[in-house]
Amino acid sequence: GQGGAPPPEVEQRALSALFDDAYLVLAKLPTGSRVPEEARVADLAFRSELRKLICAGDVAKAFAKLRLALTRQDWVAMSESGAFQRLHELRFVEFLRNKQFLEAVRYAREELSAQSARKLLTLVAFRDPTQVDDFKHYFDEDFRDEVAGVVNQALLA
Repeated sequence: GQGGAPPPEVEQRALSALFDDAYLVLAKLPTGSRVPEEARVADLAFRSELRKLICAGDVAKAFAKLRLALTRQDWVAMSESGAFQRLHELRFVEFLRNKQFLEAVRYAREELSAQSARKLLTLVAFRDPTQVDDFKHYFDEDFRDEVAGVVNQALLA
């Protein structure tokens, strides 16, 4: 009725939109600006959660999270920084790690740069690419951590 509280789902959508917009505005403030503690924590929490996803090899969820959080301008900047290419490389490696060879090849054709595809598609030829000296670093936990660091640096830039 008139003057009554809105239905819970309408209230929830309105609050969600308000907080999402506030986060995006706060994330755009210059570094020297006085930012409320909650915004810094939220940004740190976002980057921390993203790092956990990447270090766990869940690149699809990491991309989805980035898609929801980044503006078009930030998306372009991340692309130009090379961070997304590194994420795509990691996703390709994760397909191989999970023995999903056809998916890996399809993914490489669609998402990897020509240079990365030439380099990484070589891995498909090996029965166990984790044991090939020139490529085994891609399967180390350090590679996931390295990619997470690249993405984090790009977000901070």
